[in-house]
Amino acid sequence: MAEDAVDAAVKSGKLSPKNGSVTHNLRLMGGDGWEPSYFTVLAQQYVRMKRTHGGKVVPAIMDTAAAKHLSHAYGTLAERVAAIAQVGCIFQDLIYMMHALPWACWLSMPYFEFTHLCCYKILVFNENRVLVFILPLTIHLPTIQNEGLGKRLAHGYPFMEAEVAYCARNEYCESAVDFIARRSRLAFLDTDAAGRALPRVIEILAAEHKWDKSRKAQELQKAKEFLETFKSSKNAHFHDGKH
Repeated sequence: MAEDAVDAAVKSGKLSPKNGSVTHNLRLMGGDGWEPSYFTVLAQQYVRMKRTHGGKVVPAIMDTAAAKHLSHAYGTLAERVAAIAQVGCIFQDLIYMMHALPWACWLSMPYFEFTHLCCYKILVFNENRVLVFILPLTIHLPTIQNEGLGKRLAHGYPFMEAEVAYCARNEYCESAVDFIARRSRLAFLDTDAAGRALPRVIEILAAEHKWDKSRKAQELQKAKEFLETFKSSKNAHFHDGKH
């Protein structure tokens, strides 16, 4: 699409570029280090914290379908989404900072509330001998409830609540229509499922962008009107809302 847009601009402006398209040589964000089996890292190292109907946050496995979806949609950046699904935004940046340090790792209770992090240093002498030094450093943190953003937005589809928060924080997602149409494409896959996911999508975006009740009502109305265009006889392939 980017190549088509540039080609159209060149043609419209009657430009004379010095070289052809370089699209095929450009790596997308999240492409560095990615490989088809990358989803296994997500499935093995992360869980999804889900909020039940009763309001309790409980852990669930990062199943293969969800892991593959995140891997293909975000590349190696999928771990950032998985981190939100697991522990929320409260400690996301701190975790990245700790992992970025070559001498430090972090210890915590990943499923529940965080109270402190302990740093330790690992020295690897060879494949069979590992020496671990516990550093006399403890970072005390306030006890904060997990966000619980690991639940699927719509039954039968891999899109997770954590993706809404990630897109709002990192990809300038500013509206509910933006997410269901362009970030997840759920509106194009199943308009009925997109409609059912709207309240939760708006709830998460409202928390991220500090929307008031008026803005939330406006977002819901705009999104419903948008989804109706898919159900018209002119635009829909099927009358049940599925495309």
